[in-house]
Amino acid sequence: MPDETASAATMEPPLKLPFPLRLNTHYSAVPGYLEDWTGNWTIVPERSRRSWRSARFDLLVGHMYPDAFEDLLRINSEAVLWLFLYGDRFDLGPTGRDTSGARTFTRQVRDILLEPIAPAPVDRLLRCIARFRYDLDRVPHPGTGRVKQALAEFSDSILSELARRNAVGPPSEPEYLAKRRLTSGWQVLTALVELDFRYELPSGLRSCPEHAVLSAAACDITCAVNDILTLGEEASVGAEHNLVMILARERGIPLDEALDLALGRIAERLEDYAAAKEAFLISSTADRAGSHRRALRYASALESLMRGSLDWSLETGRYKMGVARSEA
Repeated sequence: MPDETASAATMEPPLKLPFPLRLNTHYSAVPGYLEDWTGNWTIVPERSRRSWRSARFDLLVGHMYPDAFEDLLRINSEAVLWLFLYGDRFDLGPTGRDTSGARTFTRQVRDILLEPIAPAPVDRLLRCIARFRYDLDRVPHPGTGRVKQALAEFSDSILSELARRNAVGPPSEPEYLAKRRLTSGWQVLTALVELDFRYELPSGLRSCPEHAVLSAAACDITCAVNDILTLGEEASVGAEHNLVMILARERGIPLDEALDLALGRIAERLEDYAAAKEAFLISSTADRAGSHRRALRYASALESLMRGSLDWSLETGRYKMGVARSEA
């Protein structure tokens, strides 16, 4: 049994979520589709193509959207991968980057997604989002507009965060959580859920306060899990915008103690999520007929989003969990 007090020991946090492990039966159709969508990965520098190819985004979207039909799973895979590609293009780094190029790029993203007619883009990443809009516009569902709006707002949030990091230091915990809900792309992921008519919420239920509380809890859980998964990688490059690091800085404690606090935050938010889910389902019974059934399905979909990225990371080893324990 490893010595937990040894400074050289690296402990893997017991990350578990109380939701079922599920995988879409169509996930094997995704890799070839993404090869085509990315132009055989020419969208990324040649030196990193092998890493992107081996990341198994088919497993990620398969876990996150286990019930999606094959055509929707492909659409979802485009959007999910684009979130990663966009984040990689404008890697925020420890202090942020110059915003001049990002500002122009963000405006182009908005035009491509939201304008009736947008100029043909030259940049490969912009061509990908243009292809996504083309594919999305062929989905016979009124929720496609919400997906496009969510993607545009995600792009805006990255630009805002770039500018903020250049102007001020690391955020407080509440500030970080509020920003993370935007820069994580959570609104994109949940909008994709509703492209499936079986999961689409009536407008009254989507706009009710119970839904907002439910979604925020699920988002916070997902982001905290991802921060723990990427802790080792981010600590190695001196990053500070991570829940564990923020807890360590604010309290003046070692990272391993902050990690325990972050795990406690997840446990607290899981309790919040359970209470919010109950309130959301009760609220759905007051809505029109059939709303309760859709609310149940929708909550199940949020749980797949929460667990999906965790399962993907553990199965593929994309992120290495662990933090060196300090001397006892």
